[in-house]
Parts: sequence; structure tokens; C-alpha cells
Amino acid sequence: MRQIRAGVSDIRQAEGVLKAGGLPVFSAGNWAMNAETAFDLRETAVPFPFGVMMNRPVSESERDKFKDAVLLADRAGAEVIYFSDPALLRFADEALRRKCIYCPETLVTNSRDAAFWLNQGIGGVSVSPLLTREETAEIIHNVPHAEITIHGHMLLSVSRRRLLSAWRDHYGIEFEPEGNRNLVLRETTRQEDMPVYENDVSTMIFSDYIFESFDVIRDLQEAETAFVSGSFLSSEALIEAVRIYNSIIHGNDETAAVRAYRENNAGCCGGYYEQKTIL
Repeated sequence: MRQIRAGVSDIRQAEGVLKAGGLPVFSAGNWAMNAETAFDLRETAVPFPFGVMMNRPVSESERDKFKDAVLLADRAGAEVIYFSDPALLRFADEALRRKCIYCPETLVTNSRDAAFWLNQGIGGVSVSPLLTREETAEIIHNVPHAEITIHGHMLLSVSRRRLLSAWRDHYGIEFEPEGNRNLVLRETTRQEDMPVYENDVSTMIFSDYIFESFDVIRDLQEAETAFVSGSFLSSEALIEAVRIYNSIIHGNDETAAVRAYRENNAGCCGGYYEQKTIL
């Protein structure tokens, strides 16, 4: 494994991730499907290596703005640009495509999918985190330039509708849903609270648990890179996760640190590593 990358919300988090041995990835405006704070590359120059997340689908009316945002990220010096909408392939030249990582959250589930996107000349493909360990290992063995998501609250559902605002207006409850990271949903048949986040273009629901890969990361080192999602993680939890993973892949024993991490961050689990989904 060549690199750990991590989604960040500000310069301070980014510096912590960089110090822990990872590549910080900023969310560009509202182009990312996550709950991290948007970062405006027009206002702040980044004085260290970084990536940019821009992986939400793009409507016809947004194509020009999306193109401008991608080209801005490229000019600003982003080492990698995450995307999911094929609109990018309409304008990205060969050099830009090599920076781009296809990241449609859960859609890349087999080697043929991954190979198709790599054949478009892009730099990498993000494998679905909703696969078993064996399924993940098979893809990263057969496909070069594969990235795996290894840690964080997983995106379970996303809608173009602003559902929290609609709920507020329907019931006449006074609260501000947009950009609020203190809201959760609970299904009537479950006791777990799922973080929910609304921005100006969508509503996203995340897993109540923190998906983690401490015990299996050595088995998945054939992946070229790995990603840690920063949505709803504290800065300390995000940076420590990056540090632990980097240490483990370099052959160090982090048993005590992993135990402490799980004690300090409730709800850590291995997701679907040991159970197949319908994907």
C-alpha cells in the first residue's frame, strides 16, 4: 500500500493528517457526498500536498460550474481529484485524468467495473466498502490503482431532496437543518442513531457505527491506496486512525493503540467484511 488518504474539514485537520503520514483530502464546495466542511480553494492556498473530493452527481445545469471547479482544483495543485460523474471525462485531458479517482461510493463491486473506468485513462478507482474481505481482496488483486475505504462513518443514503428542511416546514419545528452536524435519525425498529446531514443540494444519512479495518489492513495491502472518511469523526479520532493504519502497514505492533481507539470511540466494527450484502 502506497498511501493513506483522509477527508478533512480544515487546514488544522489537514496538517494533523499530514503529520500522521496521510494525504489530506478537502471537500470542494458542495460537490462532495460527505459531511465534511466545504473548502474554498479560491480563498486559501494550500502549502502542502492535498487532494480534493468532488464525487456527487452533476446535473445538466451544473456542468459548466463543475468543470470550473475541477479545473480550479487542478490549478491549485491537487494531487488527486475524486469524482463520480462521467461529465468529467468530457473535458479532462490526459494529464488531468491521471489525477482523477472514480469514487461513486458503493457502485464499484467487481473487477470488470473497475477495469472499465481505468480504461478511461484515470488514475484510480475506489472500491465499494460494502464488500466482504474476500471480495475486496479479489478486486485489488486483479485491478491496479485500486483504492479501498477503510475507516469512518459510511454513507448509507443520499437524496437530491432537502428532506430535513421539508420535515421542519411540514411540522413547523424551529431548527436550522442546513449544515447542522448535530442531527441524527433513528428507525422505529432500531435503537441506533444514524448521523444525518443536509447541505444546499442534498440530504445524506450515515452509518451509526464507525467502520474500521485495523485487524484486516495487512491482508488488504495489495490496494494501492486507502481512504479514511472524516465525516462525524473528531479531529483526534481522524488523525489517530491515520497514524495507526500507517504504523501497521509499516510492520509495527499497534495492539494497545487499537484497543484504546476502540474504547474511546464507541461503535467501531468491521462493517460487511464477514457478511455478504445484496451488492
